[in-house]
Amino acid sequence: MSPRYRRPKARKYGKYALSPSERAAVYYKGRPIKLRDIIPYFLPAISLILAHFVFTSDLGVFLTIVALIPIYAIMRYDARIIGGYAIGMLIVAAIILGVYNNEDAANLAAIYAYWLLVDTVVCEIIEYIREGRSKSEEGRAPG
Repeated sequence: MSPRYRRPKARKYGKYALSPSERAAVYYKGRPIKLRDIIPYFLPAISLILAHFVFTSDLGVFLTIVALIPIYAIMRYDARIIGGYAIGMLIVAAIILGVYNNEDAANLAAIYAYWLLVDTVVCEIIEYIREGRSKSEEGRAPG
């Protein structure tokens, strides 16, 4: 019998060629997305939620938001993610002030945005210093 008229092989998993666990994996640029790839996008939101709903003192809010700096510096996450959240919070502050005319809530959102901007700048400075050291070590001749 010619290959053209052969009966197709029965697939192990029904109409899908992949197992259920392989179908459940999400791929990005040819590799599966792991939890380490997703965490930096949720940490600023978690920090803002904790700062707003859990802590009532200024020190608690400060420590919650500034705690992002060592996490992003040690894990080498991209600090621009925090900057994106800061810009988003400034937009939210403008919407709150313009639509709802609630100046207190808009001020609070703006304060959170400014703290996130401070986090972004500090993390970017740390990354800049880290890159400068690695480039100077590469250019140094052994001996």
